[in-house]
Amino acid sequence: MMIYSQIPASSPWSVAVGDFNNDNQQDLTIANWGIDSIGVLLGYGNGSFSTPILYSTGLGTRPISIAIGDFNNDNQQDITVANAGGGSIGLFFGYGNGSFENVILLSTGNASHPSSVTISDMNNDNQLDIIVANEGIDAIGIFFGYGNRSFTKQLLVSCGDHSSPWYAIAGDFNQDGRLDLATANYATSSIGVFYGYGNGSFGNFTTYSTGINSNPVSLKIGDFNNDNQLDIIAVDETSTNVGIFYGYSDGTFASISITPVGDGSTAYGVAIGDFNDDNRLDFVISDASKNDIQVFLASGNQPFGGQTILMLNEGSQPSSVVVGHFNNDSQIDIATANYGTNTIGILLGCGNRMYLKSTIYSTGNNSSPSSLAIGDFNKDSMMDLVVANSGTNNILVFMGCGNGDFSLFQSYSMGDDSQTVSVAVGDFNRDYELDIAVANYGTNNICILFGIGDGRFTNQTWYPLGFNSDPNWIIFHDLNNDGWEDIAVAVYGADNVKILLNLC
Repeated sequence: MMIYSQIPASSPWSVAVGDFNNDNQQDLTIANWGIDSIGVLLGYGNGSFSTPILYSTGLGTRPISIAIGDFNNDNQQDITVANAGGGSIGLFFGYGNGSFENVILLSTGNASHPSSVTISDMNNDNQLDIIVANEGIDAIGIFFGYGNRSFTKQLLVSCGDHSSPWYAIAGDFNQDGRLDLATANYATSSIGVFYGYGNGSFGNFTTYSTGINSNPVSLKIGDFNNDNQLDIIAVDETSTNVGIFYGYSDGTFASISITPVGDGSTAYGVAIGDFNDDNRLDFVISDASKNDIQVFLASGNQPFGGQTILMLNEGSQPSSVVVGHFNNDSQIDIATANYGTNTIGILLGCGNRMYLKSTIYSTGNNSSPSSLAIGDFNKDSMMDLVVANSGTNNILVFMGCGNGDFSLFQSYSMGDDSQTVSVAVGDFNRDYELDIAVANYGTNNICILFGIGDGRFTNQTWYPLGFNSDPNWIIFHDLNNDGWEDIAVAVYGADNVKILLNLC
């Protein structure tokens, strides 16, 4: 395991993978909760990365989640983060050379506390949208992208009173060609499924219990039993289990199937991939209490087994995990955001569930990285990273070198007290450059940063989500079938989901 030290007290919370400098090498980006910043580590293609470059998310923003996308259609990857402390998302537009513009903040509303950010086109306009989980206002917020660096005001989708949605993700669960939403509802220990009409609006939602006092914090979707139906994995903070909901063709789901992760576990992050080359989806979780990550393999009639535990440094408290190919071999590699040690870690895959010792990159003092996303921000065909730092209110962009190494390229501030918690990556303005969308928990807004294709980002734009919205997760999809990416935000404070339609 290679260790890339972050600045002391950076508290990295989330990590994502991308190619920020267009070198065809995978880079990393980290959300540093403790120092209100994101960090960008450029990959060298051999499993190593450059020193992280920090971008401020703003004082007190507390970035907690991070994602990657091209929000202005310039073919450069941008970064978005959810700022848990600032009630906003932050956007860092990439230049395509591994650097980014200063942050643009979009408000998610006072006390919205955004906890996650993701990216999809929710209204079918071919423009990337940003989805934020606002746990402070019990709602998902969607910022619909115009594809030109700008977004609509967030559309709020309620998740129910006192639900505190912590995470949101998009997928077509009923196979009608329209994107739907799923949310992890922390306070009600459930997931919520919203069926989309394809125009950015949604019908009534259905909830599925994750177990009494389970407190789900993260979701992933995939076909885990090879029946051509999307399934949902829910990671629970307090139940020491991972829950799997197997999907039916009508968009409904079976009752939860439990996979235990061990007593005393506190799971936060989850990622999926085929770790043993058997053409079946496996998953990996980050366990903050035990300072490890755990790989679960799909095998036989039992959905998951063959648990492999990979120990991290003492006190690392991994809060987010992503997978990618960082050194250009055929093996899946793993990146973690280590909240407790203000670092991100890179574990290079050797095959047969074996990994090299982690390489560590610093995200900065008190950064508290909360969310990661990946993309090729500078068009070098190497994956880059963007991280949301909830402690330093910024996002960091790391350029991948194609050998598994990364270098810190740029830091973008999300503004004072933003608490950047979630980030997503997409092309929001249809310029074929990746953009970044950020959810700012503390300032109740989201921020879009538009990439210019050389790894840098420009024209940070903020969108407010409302007082006490507390957005905590953001995603983007085309929600209204207009070809433009829209944004959905999990609004923890308002118990709803906000949707921002991209109107360009």
